[in-house]
Amino acid sequence: MSAHMAKQTAISTTIAELHCPEQLIVWAIRHWLDGSHDWPAIQQVFWQACGIVNVEAALQGFQEMIEILSTSSRRTLYFHRPACRCVSADELTILNLIFALQADRSEHAKALVCWLVPLSLGNRLLGAATCLSNALQKSGNVFTQIGREPLSALAIAGTA
Repeated sequence: MSAHMAKQTAISTTIAELHCPEQLIVWAIRHWLDGSHDWPAIQQVFWQACGIVNVEAALQGFQEMIEILSTSSRRTLYFHRPACRCVSADELTILNLIFALQADRSEHAKALVCWLVPLSLGNRLLGAATCLSNALQKSGNVFTQIGREPLSALAIAGTA
């Protein structure tokens, strides 16, 4: 995984359009990748968001998920710098993975995992993301599906 500056694409989601739990994940990933690895700050934000009951599971799932993506992604993943207001397609993929798990859309989650890592690591990434998503959901941090509009592009040409 790479912290390369993400290229602008047709997807134009901004941080302001995300809900607080989604902003938390993007912020945490960006700070982890920024080189400072400010783990105490990341722990503090998760502590505030998840509370004492769920913080350990959330942090464990987050850390394992990032480590898997950092060492074993199928391609270079792109993330914006911490202060950037844009959200990359890869950041959206991770957010949608958490959403799919929270919404019990297992096939959707498995497809996103296959997009991110080789099949041999799919179950491990799915387990880490599930741990994170469950801890977030139990603490009231519910995700929404991001990027619903592109689904209309699946219509047969000339019928949309």
